[in-house]
Formats: sequence, structure tokens, C-alpha cells
Amino acid sequence: MKKDNSHPLDPRELRRRAELRLQKSGLIPNSTTSQEDLQRLLHEFPVHQIELEMQNEQLQYAYDAIQQEHKRYSDLYDFAPVGYMTLDQDSTILETNLTASKMLGVERHLLKGGRLESYIDHKDLQTFKALMQSTFRSIKHHNADVQLFIDDVSSHPQRTLHLDAIMNDEDKKCLITFSEITDTKHAEQALKESEEQFRNMFEGHCAIMLIIDPASGFIIEANRAATRFYGWSIEELRTMRIEDIITRTPEQINFFLEHRLSYDKNKLHYRHRRADQSIRDVEVYSSSIIMSGKKMLYTVIHDITERLRHETATAFYISLLEVIDTMTIKQLLQMTLDKAEMLTDSSIGFFHYVDDDQKTLSLQQWSTNTL
Repeated sequence: MKKDNSHPLDPRELRRRAELRLQKSGLIPNSTTSQEDLQRLLHEFPVHQIELEMQNEQLQYAYDAIQQEHKRYSDLYDFAPVGYMTLDQDSTILETNLTASKMLGVERHLLKGGRLESYIDHKDLQTFKALMQSTFRSIKHHNADVQLFIDDVSSHPQRTLHLDAIMNDEDKKCLITFSEITDTKHAEQALKESEEQFRNMFEGHCAIMLIIDPASGFIIEANRAATRFYGWSIEELRTMRIEDIITRTPEQINFFLEHRLSYDKNKLHYRHRRADQSIRDVEVYSSSIIMSGKKMLYTVIHDITERLRHETATAFYISLLEVIDTMTIKQLLQMTLDKAEMLTDSSIGFFHYVDDDQKTLSLQQWSTNTL
């Protein structure tokens, strides 16, 4: 049977054993020992003593090195930025570091022997149990996000932990790490709410809105107001490029897409084509937004066709008033017909009087293009 040397012996017992071993070794001189042997023994004893002292120094050095390594490992374990725990299959806590203790808000000595599942929020308990079952079924890494159980949420904010677990193949224990992700979860929730708010505002806004990929010119998104204005469905608009709408040359459109994100002028005037092939004058307001890590062109479009027609008609009326005293009626009528052709994209124009019978027409004047 192997002797148990884990506990130091009493000094008297140690001396008794040493003397017994010395007697058995034959190193004690007797009456038959020669002078030469005595000299040799007198030399061997101090040499052996020095050897033992040197060995003791080496052992002490090795012991100190082991202690330093142990302290370094303990510091790395206890003060790591993540929590460490060793769990049994029923989530009993066998070992834990100080970081995990701080995360759970419980002293380390009180954690040992308890069950980790008792610190998990009720709504995430099934998630945690599924994590444990998966971990003990295979040696692969498994992970889950859970919230800690808090008695008084009003005084202590809810905290979320990311758990990474793997089974130790030697002793079949669960090694688990904790990472605090409360701020990350809050940021994700805030981003989700912001995106939801933007989508609701985008889809339900009465203004015409498009999101365009400046690299390809494709329309990425369109709102309901855009479908009503252009006459295409959202699905159809998502398959189109901006060049299918803008009545400009491909070179002008490419210049717009390449320089619009850095262009100082926020408002531009374009003419847009609709599904029924009608052309409308629009003002376009653009700014850049980030979608899925990619810069996009967020465009708001205002239909100004009627406003421009009114402005043009008003300006023309003023110009007529300015020349009314210098032109004949026929000249004024022809001037009016020429302007009406331009506004309506017509090629010819006539002006007739209707007689009293409401049937007979008499030609009074025609436009310049009609001749």
C-alpha cells in the first residue's frame, strides 16, 4: 500500500525513523571498520549534508515558483473580465470566480453548493435548462442569453447575461462563462424601436419617399404615397432603377447618383415619368442614411406640377399686361396660344369664337406652329 506522505511527521518520530534507516544502511562504524573507511565516512557526511541543503534550496525554489504560478492563475481566474463557474448536471455550483459572484450579487462562499438556475429569471428558465441539457449531451460549445432574477425591479434594473457552456470531457462537469450584455441588449432594443418608428413614419407618411442605392441606382424601398403617385406597386418599384423614372440622360443620372451624397444643394428640380407615361415636375430633397452598413440615398419628392403651371400662367398674365397697349388683339391671342402650347406640350393651337347659337364656331387666331 502506498504510504500517505501528505502530512508532516512529528520531529521525534522523524528522528527515530532516520536513525532506524541509518542502522540498516550499514554506515555506522563498528570495531571492524578500518581507518580508511572512517576517513571516507567523515568525508561523505558533510558532502551529503551539502547535497541535501542544495536539494532543499532547489525544492524551495520550485515550491516558490509553483506558488507564484498558482497566485497568477488564481488572479487570472478570480479577476477575469468574465464570470467562470463549474456546474454539476443539476446546475449545482461547484466552483466560481469573484467576477461571477459580483455579477450575481452574492458572496462566493454562499454561491457554492447552490443551484445556478435559482438566479435565472422565470421567463428564461426553460432557455437555461435547454442550454444545460444540450451541454451535457455533447462536447460542443452552446450559448444562450438569459436575464437574472430580481425581486425588486423598480430598485434594481434588469440585467442580461450571455452564457457560453461546454462539458469538461474528463470529469463530465459543465464549464460556463458569463458576459454582461445588458447595455448591448438595451442598445439593440433601442435600435429596433428606432427602425420600427422610422418604418412606420416612412410607410405611412403622405409625402412621396424613395430609398435609392447610389451604387446601382436601384430603388430599395418606396412608401405607399409613392405607389399612389407613380402608379406602380411597391414590388414593381423595388425592381426599377431611378433612370426608369427621371426624364434625363443616363450621364446626367449617373452624375446625380455619384455626387448627390456630397452635393451642397439639398433641393433639386426634376421631371418624373409615371406608369401612365405622364410627366410631372417634382422637387427632390435627398440625404444619406445607413442601411445594413451601407450608405443609401433617402429621397423625399414633392409634386410641384400644378404650382409651376400656376406660377407660369401668372407670369404670362403679367407679361400680357405689360404689352397690352403695344399689340393688337390678334397678336395677343397668338402670343397666348403659343404659351398654351408650351405649357401643354401641344404642337398646334386655335382660338375660336362660339356664336349665339352655341353651335357655330368662327376661327379668330392660330398659334405660330400651326402655320
